[in-house]
Amino acid sequence: MNGNSEEQVFNDMLWATPMPVMVLINSQMHQLRVKGLCSFYVDESLAKPVIKEKGEFIAQARSLLANAVTDVLADISRNIADPSELKDLIDEISSSLRDKSEPEFIARGLQISKLEIHAIEGI
Repeated sequence: MNGNSEEQVFNDMLWATPMPVMVLINSQMHQLRVKGLCSFYVDESLAKPVIKEKGEFIAQARSLLANAVTDVLADISRNIADPSELKDLIDEISSSLRDKSEPEFIARGLQISKLEIHAIEGI
């Protein structure tokens, strides 16, 4: 972190999918909303951040997570028979989400320090 780290740390940012995610489970489409928490910081040793405004970092992080969780749920849903099983897999989904989104964060000069999913809800 650089000497200006106070402005560059984002702790406990809430995020959620802005629209329901469509997931195919057992040959049926299900609409799911995902909510979670993410902490990250700007690490200019990874990449020079293109943006400088705090709101832009947050918007970009939320967008990256929403896009990545769609792919993660598609992968995991192939191995389950019912959407209710996803709640038992929250830790695995959180870990997969971190693995999936981390390269995109790093490419933008951001380092994830914590990433959790709190809820997966059917609509």
